[in-house]
Amino acid sequence: MYQHVFKVDPLACLLCGKKLLFAGMNFGLNRKELMARHHDLVCLRWR
Repeated sequence: MYQHVFKVDPLACLLCGKKLLFAGMNFGLNRKELMARHHDLVCLRWR
């Protein structure tokens, strides 16, 4: 449904386009909090 409405594949990596594995969902976090949680992972990927 998300892909149909927003025309974006939610299971595609924003950086490389590869398919992601859905592992869970977090509710109640704003975008800044989510980015802070994943910043370290992104930095490891592009070193």
